[in-house]
Amino acid sequence: MGIIRKVLLLFMLTSTLFLPIACSNNFQTSNLSLCEVKLSKARAHSSAAYFLSEDGTLYCTGADSDTSSYAVYQDAKRGIVAENVCSFGELPGGGYYIDKDQNLYIWNKQSLPLYKYNDKTKLMQVLENVVFAVAESNYLLYADNSATLYLVGTFNGETYGIDSPKLLAEDVVCADVNDEMILWAKDDGSIDSYGQVTSTMMAELNAQFMGTCVTEVHMEEAFVVVLSNNDLWYYGDYQKLVSGNESKINGLMQLGSGMSNVSSSRKTIAALDNKANVWLWGKCVSNDSQNTDVPEFTYCEKFCLAENATDVFVSDSSICFVDKNGGSNCFYSTGWPEFYGNSTKDPCVGINRESSTWVK
Repeated sequence: MGIIRKVLLLFMLTSTLFLPIACSNNFQTSNLSLCEVKLSKARAHSSAAYFLSEDGTLYCTGADSDTSSYAVYQDAKRGIVAENVCSFGELPGGGYYIDKDQNLYIWNKQSLPLYKYNDKTKLMQVLENVVFAVAESNYLLYADNSATLYLVGTFNGETYGIDSPKLLAEDVVCADVNDEMILWAKDDGSIDSYGQVTSTMMAELNAQFMGTCVTEVHMEEAFVVVLSNNDLWYYGDYQKLVSGNESKINGLMQLGSGMSNVSSSRKTIAALDNKANVWLWGKCVSNDSQNTDVPEFTYCEKFCLAENATDVFVSDSSICFVDKNGGSNCFYSTGWPEFYGNSTKDPCVGINRESSTWVK
């Protein structure tokens, strides 16, 4: 799996394809190019695109709240959501970020009682001393600066207020959550969980990773990905991942070594190795320059997408990475081309052609 004021200056898009939606209050775009901004992270998918610069400025080039995305801009003309940002993520109808002073902020199109969030036009600080967070509308998983993991909201039939969170574990190095289970690793390599636990999976994970240095865990509906001692491991139905055909056999296997970070979605895994290569497993958009209108997909098994990357992100319809020059590179099958770059306006850009990026 294993992650953000005042509403909004609305720019009319120049393309006639976008004019009807641009007239709606549910569609936002900041008409800008990021070609001269050195980026560290890119998070783009079918309904929004966010980019984090090396200096900690979080940009949003567009958000369509008809598909559950929504942005609040500190500076709409420049596309700036916030500054001094360390990490960020999205939740339905909004987003969140952690700043470099370890404060957690959120924004949303709707009021969120869990967070005591009522002013829908502003960013709001909800917690301090936070180093990691996964936020949803009805629950929040976070770790503080003493490596203690907490849960807020309704989960597994229990409810905890933001002022009285549930303590899950101490000495935690990484964690992830889906709607049924929370999974985390401690500094001794042990893996633990809360929620609807699969005992066979937990036994295999602990047998493999106890005593190792686990740095990432990602949990999707059908599989778990673990990065340990820079080795990438997968637990699930591997044949389903790389071919789409179920074997109905779940197991633990190593996908690669020398990896530095990982991103995953329901059907795709991307990993960046320590030589700046991006590797893909699973279902990926595959359009080439001969087909730019109808989405095409292929299944990958350790396909090398790039050789000059510093960060990578995948969603169910998009793949993006940041290159060594600080530029973003996006591949997509649906959504809004203006969100992802200005090098092309093609509706579909797959891994069998050059990416969409920002150019002068």
